[in-house]
Amino acid sequence: MISVAALRMQQFGVQFYQACLTAKDIDKLVRFEVLSYGEQSASGVRGSANQSKVRWDLLERRIASSEKAYQRQIIRRKIDELVQYYEQCRQARDLPSIPGAVIISCDEKLSFEPVESGAVVGRLKVPEREGILRAIDGQHRLLALHADIDNMDENFTVPAIIFDRLPEDHVVQMFVTINAKHTRLNASHLVSLSGRQLYRDEALAAAHDVVRALSEREDSALHNEIKLLGVGKGRVGQAPLAQELKKLFASEAFGGPKKTADFRDDSRKFFVNYFKQVSVVFGAAWGGRKYSIKSASAL
Repeated sequence: MISVAALRMQQFGVQFYQACLTAKDIDKLVRFEVLSYGEQSASGVRGSANQSKVRWDLLERRIASSEKAYQRQIIRRKIDELVQYYEQCRQARDLPSIPGAVIISCDEKLSFEPVESGAVVGRLKVPEREGILRAIDGQHRLLALHADIDNMDENFTVPAIIFDRLPEDHVVQMFVTINAKHTRLNASHLVSLSGRQLYRDEALAAAHDVVRALSEREDSALHNEIKLLGVGKGRVGQAPLAQELKKLFASEAFGGPKKTADFRDDSRKFFVNYFKQVSVVFGAAWGGRKYSIKSASAL
């Protein structure tokens, strides 16, 4: 266990802590992960590798990618700019580089020892296990800290809001609430999260599965043509395609609720074959510059 100074806080029945973590605590305990699918964006990092002080070959090894994560891809430019800013702060010694609290969720139970009975001030004990903490907000700041860790002195501390075993759906909902407006979380990323991780929407979840199949199956006419999570070289946007499919699943186009529910199981195969036939029958339009996936969905 590591023991850190903390404030115990409570809002609407939810208990959490405001704590002070050292740079070395952050480096050891926080794991970094991004939402990604298959080989697309496998590194979890977006942007070209220009001249940089960051050892990207080492940093990328710390970034896990999976379809169960919720964070966006890491932006190289943002990390480079943060590392440069940290260096400026270190040289000038007149500004803190991370003055605002990052928001973190702990996978295991935390224990809190107040300085006296009923006090909100005390010592928070965090299990000392690598990767036990996940960043909800502040992942770029913490990755930049990791990239610059050799230049941080032992007194460097980071303010952090820490939640104790926050349920997975609450973590995703908090991430979306924080990022959807003020950092403009893209529509495709929201679609990926909202089908299952944010809230259960059977129609959108089915649409999401179809989109994944259309993009990943090699026999699909849209193989590698869909911009999953809003990034990539594909010509089709994930969000508008998923919304069109959602409308179909939410309607009675397949013969009522029961038939629609039964159809969902075979919908991936059906739509792979459907778009394959569309690409053949309407070959000129399919390959044309003005072709719209929305118009194909309406055929």
